[in-house]
Amino acid sequence: ALFDIRQQAHQGGDLGLGTVNASAGAAGVTLSSTIGAITDLNGGDTNVTALTLTAAAVTGIDVDTAVATVTSATTTGAAANIDLDEADDVTLTLVTTTTGNIDVSAGGNMTIANDDTATALVREGGVHAGGLGSTATLTASRSILDAADAGTVTLNVSATNLVLVGATGVGTDPTLDPDDEFVVGIGQIDTAVTNLAGFGGTGGFALANTGALTIATVGTVIGVSAVTGDIDVRTSSPLTVN
Repeated sequence: ALFDIRQQAHQGGDLGLGTVNASAGAAGVTLSSTIGAITDLNGGDTNVTALTLTAAAVTGIDVDTAVATVTSATTTGAAANIDLDEADDVTLTLVTTTTGNIDVSAGGNMTIANDDTATALVREGGVHAGGLGSTATLTASRSILDAADAGTVTLNVSATNLVLVGATGVGTDPTLDPDDEFVVGIGQIDTAVTNLAGFGGTGGFALANTGALTIATVGTVIGVSAVTGDIDVRTSSPLTVN
């Protein structure tokens, strides 16, 4: 039989991770630190091998994973960052900070779920770095994809600053018909950010933003570029290119 694994930090301390293996990746892992952080104790080695990961902490999360889905990764404290390093393909169902940066890398494709709630108070899907000046940095060795769970309101990512880097494309799923680009909830990455930088590699770059948007330098990434493929960035308010 396959069993989920649950680990919780007691007495309000940090939860330090060496290696957690849930039945060779066929079950789920749930991690919780009710006052402290979830920390990486084994350097660059994988901390969690499982089918799914659920992680909740107050002051931060730093985990190296080999999972199919991040069901939920959330922090609630001030300046509480999330850092996830995935070895292969991953689906990000929900990754949120109240105030803090988010940095997720994937060794394959990264697929981002949509938030259909139309409110920032309760997020149900996607990647959301809360707080003024927050930065979300999403990097994939292959493509960054929209989960394409179409709804009336869709949002993949919200933050002040956003970096999207996909070696074989950002928001340009090659399995979709080109006519599906910019259909609500399908194809492009849907965002609510202020500053954007990104790289679409060999697949191009497609993004639709809500609100005013500046294409800028964020971290070490300058503007939006691609090796091949189209670049299509749209916003519902003024678009500024620095």
